[in-house]
This record gives sequence, structure tokens and C-alpha cells, in this order.
Amino acid sequence: MAKEHVSPVASVATAFAILFIIVTALAGLALVVVNALNESAWATFTIAVTVPAALLVGLYMYKLRPGKLVEASLVGVTIVVLGVIGGEPLSHSSFGQWFVLSKPALSIILPLYGMVASVLPVWLLLCPRDYLSSYMKIGTIALLTIGILVVNPVIHMPAFTRLSTVGAIIPGTVWPFVCITIACGAISGFHALISSGTTLR
Repeated sequence: MAKEHVSPVASVATAFAILFIIVTALAGLALVVVNALNESAWATFTIAVTVPAALLVGLYMYKLRPGKLVEASLVGVTIVVLGVIGGEPLSHSSFGQWFVLSKPALSIILPLYGMVASVLPVWLLLCPRDYLSSYMKIGTIALLTIGILVVNPVIHMPAFTRLSTVGAIIPGTVWPFVCITIACGAISGFHALISSGTTLR
């Protein structure tokens, strides 16, 4: 589009800009995931459960019982919820050690997973995985809202905390990682950039 409506130079600049945005965003998000899963059997087990759950839902909806969305949803959401609930006791068992991964191991496993997920049919993994994740996100927000209303805490927060200079999951200051937050926001257009990768077309 840039080449057609602006100039060849603009198209090359646009291509490099898009590549830079994608690499930066993926690197930042990968760093967040690696730090979140690092040495956490519970988190790793939960993620490990969602992948086969998504595969099963994809096969259920498109091959086994096409059109049975409610059935597939109940099966998938049940498996994911059981994975989240069962992850905590499993993390304290001897079996939990199988899911304790270091940062270097996660740094290899995550790109490998991304490569496999990118070559599989979208209906088999990406669509059902995102579909199941939406239930988890909505459920978490709903439970947090109910919890806040029930507890009704009095919160006195300063304008700035140590997290603005030390960081939380991401080690480092707010800048430049605030760019990752913006990149994932509705105002950025990053999702529009990659939306063709998660559609059924």
C-alpha cells in the first residue's frame, strides 16, 4: 500500500518499521512470559494443559462434532479450569518438578512452540486457544471485581511506587517497557497488523 500510494522508498521504510515493531513487541512479550513462568511449576503446568485442551476443542468443533460449539466450550473450559486448580497441588508434589523450567530452557521452548503453532492450521490451535483464553480472562476479571466489591478495601496509593523504577515481572524501569503496553493497547494498530494470522481465512 505504501509503495502504491506513496513511493517505493516509503514502502521499504514501512517494511522495516513493521519488522522492527513486530520483533520488539515479540521480544518484550517473550521476556514477560519467560519471567512469569520461570521456576513456576503451577504456571507451566497450566500452560501445558491449555495446549492439548485447545487442540481437542479445535478437533471437536471442526472434525468430531462440527457446529457443537456449546459442547466443545464446556469440554475445553472444564479442562482449562481443572488445569488451573490442579496446578497448585501438583506444584508441591514430586511430579511438579517436571514443570519447573529455567529461563534458558523457557527461552528455547517458547520460540519452538511459536514455530509449531505458526505452521499448524489456525482452526486447530490458535483459534481454540484464544477462544479458551478469553473465558479465563473474563472469568478472572469477574472474580476480581466481585472480590473488590465484597472486601471493599480502602486503598491509599502514592502517585509513584518503587515499581516505576525497579520493575515487577520485567526487570527494569518503566521506560522502555511502557512501549510494550502501548503496543498491546487498542490505540496502536499492532493487532490490526497481525490480525490476518488469527483469522480463518
